[in-house]
Amino acid sequence: VPLIAVDRVDVVTDGSSAIYGSDAVGGVANVILLRDYEGASFSGRYGFATDGGFDQDQYSGIAGTRWNSGGFMVAADYLHWTAIKARQRSFATSFSPYDPILPSQKQLSAVLAAHQFLSESVEFAVDAQYNHRRSPVTFSNSPPNDFLFNGQAVDRKVESFSVAPSIKIDIGQSWTATVAG
Repeated sequence: VPLIAVDRVDVVTDGSSAIYGSDAVGGVANVILLRDYEGASFSGRYGFATDGGFDQDQYSGIAGTRWNSGGFMVAADYLHWTAIKARQRSFATSFSPYDPILPSQKQLSAVLAAHQFLSESVEFAVDAQYNHRRSPVTFSNSPPNDFLFNGQAVDRKVESFSVAPSIKIDIGQSWTATVAG
C-alpha cells in the first residue's frame, strides 16, 4: 500500500478471532485508507549507500476529490533500488565479486478508494489495490567467476491485485449492516 494513501493504522493487540477469523488470535493491524482526499500531492526521494550499491529512488503521488454524496482517491508509489554486489563490501570476499548480497528490486503499487451514498442510509464503497514487484538475481557457482561462466539467474516477479466492494446500510438506532466482498 502506498504510504501516501494511508490515513491511519489501527492496531488491536487483543485476540480478535471472533471478528477477523482464526488467524487473528494475536491481534490485528488495520490499514485505513484516505477516503475524502481533496487535491493532489507528489513526492520523491533519493538515497544511496556510501560503500556503493543500494541507490534508491522512490516517487509517490495521490489525487482525489469529494462531493456531497461521496468521493474517491487514487494513489501510486514506485520504488527502485540497485543491488549491493559482493565486491562493494569487505566482509563478502568469499563470494564472487559479481554476486549480489542484496538483489535489486523494482516495485509499483497503486490503490483506489471510493465511496458514494446511494441514499441517506445506503453507502457503496470500493477499495482496489495493485502491486507489481520484480527482483532479478544472479549467483556464481564458481567464484571468482560471474554467473555466465557457471551460475544461475533467477528473475523473481510478483503481481497481485484485489478489489473489495461493500455496501453499508444504516438500519437505525446506531445500528449498521455491512455486506462486503
